[in-house]
Amino acid sequence: MNRKIIGIVTVFWGEDWLYDSVKSVIDFVDEFIIWHNKIPYITSTLKPNPEQFDKIVKISEQLKEEYPDKIKYYLNEEKHHHWKTENGIYSVADMINNRLLFKEYDVDDFIMYIDSDEIFIPEQLAKIRKIILSGKYDQYKIYQRHYIRYPNLWMHCPTNPFQTILTKNVHMPAYIRNHKEVKTFTFPENIIYYKHMAYCPHNIEDMKTKLIGQVGIEPNTTIDVDWYENVFLKITQDNYKDFRNFSFIKEYPHHMPFINKEIEKQ
Repeated sequence: MNRKIIGIVTVFWGEDWLYDSVKSVIDFVDEFIIWHNKIPYITSTLKPNPEQFDKIVKISEQLKEEYPDKIKYYLNEEKHHHWKTENGIYSVADMINNRLLFKEYDVDDFIMYIDSDEIFIPEQLAKIRKIILSGKYDQYKIYQRHYIRYPNLWMHCPTNPFQTILTKNVHMPAYIRNHKEVKTFTFPENIIYYKHMAYCPHNIEDMKTKLIGQVGIEPNTTIDVDWYENVFLKITQDNYKDFRNFSFIKEYPHHMPFINKEIEKQ
């Protein structure tokens, strides 16, 4: 069977690491899809931004020039939900699965869904390609390492529990990171991991925009936006150990627990 690995990223706000992210996996995949949302998720507080839109278009065009046989670009101009379909408005996952992946690719092809802020190590990926293409398992999990950038400090946080990163096309792969009922293999962290640069903006002021834009995206999520001024901008190389118990995300502590554990080890 001529099984393929198809990489895909969905992006609206994420130009910081998009180019590096795609470059990090381009030799590993057979094709790579850039799904560009012209408007943000309807649950986001972000508004359409022509300047931001143009940045993503330019990065996509650059990648298409460098890899004309691999890069495919799709522009989505429809309103959409982030996770699920409501009131007749499709989620991005529905669109990608039903309008693209299921139509153009075989059910046994592997879909590698990545975020635009995830960076892989090509040499590590090269070692696992043959294992993936054997098709012995339905999904593969890879460990994630978080990176946070404070105003003048970059910090690696403890490893996050593994994330599903490759899934057979038959299992509705877009945005689904844990198919509990399929055969799964988790790669050891000493074999492969990827870097999650979600909170490492090149422009520090973009951090607040990111925080504000996330309000309401996740179910039952509230974000302490004041954290940007009250904590984030005050952290330095000299004092970061003092910030052990600050609040970042209320009721949905996705990133801060990793920060606090790392600080406690210092």
